[in-house]
Amino acid sequence: VARSLQGGAAAGYAPAVTASPSTATAVPAARRSAAEEAIFQRDLRGKGDEAVAMFRALDVTSKERKEAEVMARDFALPGSSLGRDPERPLACDEYLDRASDMLVAWRAAGTWRRYHGAWKKVKPWLKAMVEASGFAWHVQTLRDDPRFFAAAARWVYETNASITGVESAVLAMRMAMRVSGIPIKDDFVIGIIREVTRRERTKAKRKKAGVTFEMVVAFNVKWGDARAPLWQRSVVIMAGIGFVALGRFSDTVLVHTQFVYWCPEGCILVIMRRKTNQYCVPTFWPVAETGLRDAKGRPVSLVSRLRRLVFDLTGAAPPTEGWPDAGGGRHGVLLRDIRPASGSRFPAHIRYHLSRGCERPLGRRGYRHYLARFRGGLRACCGMTEAQAKEYGLQSMRSGGDTWLFSKGASQAVRMAIGDWKTPEVEAGYLRIAATQKFAAMRATGL
Repeated sequence: VARSLQGGAAAGYAPAVTASPSTATAVPAARRSAAEEAIFQRDLRGKGDEAVAMFRALDVTSKERKEAEVMARDFALPGSSLGRDPERPLACDEYLDRASDMLVAWRAAGTWRRYHGAWKKVKPWLKAMVEASGFAWHVQTLRDDPRFFAAAARWVYETNASITGVESAVLAMRMAMRVSGIPIKDDFVIGIIREVTRRERTKAKRKKAGVTFEMVVAFNVKWGDARAPLWQRSVVIMAGIGFVALGRFSDTVLVHTQFVYWCPEGCILVIMRRKTNQYCVPTFWPVAETGLRDAKGRPVSLVSRLRRLVFDLTGAAPPTEGWPDAGGGRHGVLLRDIRPASGSRFPAHIRYHLSRGCERPLGRRGYRHYLARFRGGLRACCGMTEAQAKEYGLQSMRSGGDTWLFSKGASQAVRMAIGDWKTPEVEAGYLRIAATQKFAAMRATGL
């Protein structure tokens, strides 16, 4: 599948980039026996565990983690297992405070940041209503009478009738109920409020368009050359990996040069996915080498572009076969974060360059930077207008690759396996079927 995505394999393939010999003893898949394949898979899982441990260590010491720990404590109601009870102080309250710091390991830091704003809005109203009803602001009050949560959902609907506002408030309250040990039930009133909010919204939810195979090729041709600026080549690799591996951008930014297995068939990227980091499960993205060359015989396949980019970033050539030498080169994350390049004090006037530091994954500010660069590439490489480029986002590679596989006849089971989707309904939501394709299917009926 990956070969067809990248342009087809050339007959008599030879590795597109000459690299330094490797000290690895692994054997390519085409020549491995069953026993050798088992050993190789064990080695692959071992590297995956190393990648998970490294990113875990970075996550624990990150600024976002510290902020999320403070936010997570706000979800614990007074008197709950993780919340202090002012009327009944305990000698072990400090241990409970430290236990609440573990909430960030239960749910990702981004999850707490997402719902903390809605909870800060709902929590004072809930407290005021509980005290106005003559009860104590205590977890037992809300456990005995969960109608307060249904009333809070209606109050949010009256103050902000957008589907995002209501959904965020409801999910924030459910998060507080989980943290505080309150049983969560499907409340009929809350269900009505959520459903009415969806029906009354004036604008339907708009999904970003998916990139096409031709767009990825245009990026590769115009921005993928070794003489192009580093940021342009980074965007090419970002688009190519996302399209081929059906990867989320939040996962692509976790690709680390030290955790790439190189072989003549291509390479295997070992990452720790953002959505499953609390389970310590690594993900493996195979990218096939197609041997694709341009009219002058120069290698232009995605793997060859990736090899050259890794060489320029680390100063060490990737091995022909095996894992990179951890002590050779400046290994780090593939997509570098950004740093200010001008002294302007106004955020809109600050210019950014790619940072030389590569120890930590991309920050929140870097996401907006790469999105702007990606849309700029759509204008420069694909001839789009600014309005057309805004129809695409950083998830467009994932949806575009899934739609391309669908158009080539790949079954849903295959697409779900590549994209790591758990349910068919979620995978189907990423398909972007063009109107011309629908017309063609209808014409095939002959009616």
